[in-house]
Amino acid sequence: MDSHRGFGVVRLGSPKEEVRELLGGGMESEPEFGPVSQDHFLSVGAAVGYDSEDRVTRVVMARPAQVVYRGMELIGHPYAEVMAAARRQGVTVVAREAELGFPEGGFSVWTALR
Repeated sequence: MDSHRGFGVVRLGSPKEEVRELLGGGMESEPEFGPVSQDHFLSVGAAVGYDSEDRVTRVVMARPAQVVYRGMELIGHPYAEVMAAARRQGVTVVAREAELGFPEGGFSVWTALR
């Protein structure tokens, strides 16, 4: 994920209809928390969550993926390593138990544990 806030052709804020056209039919479900609804796209290994207006609010990659923000690789690296890289670059990051929030980018990632 980079400054365009998405993966491939999917962007945060995109309409559900557009995502389905781009990725094909997904399996729709209602998550217990977070988005109002979501689609699972098995062919690309992703789950896409939507708000009450059917706009993308969450993207979860289920397969190995490269997620880059401001030149930092965020997935597959230990939590502490990602935190240190963010601090070196002056990037605001909010540490939670197993999640790092990037408020300026408008997203969060789950990283490898310490």
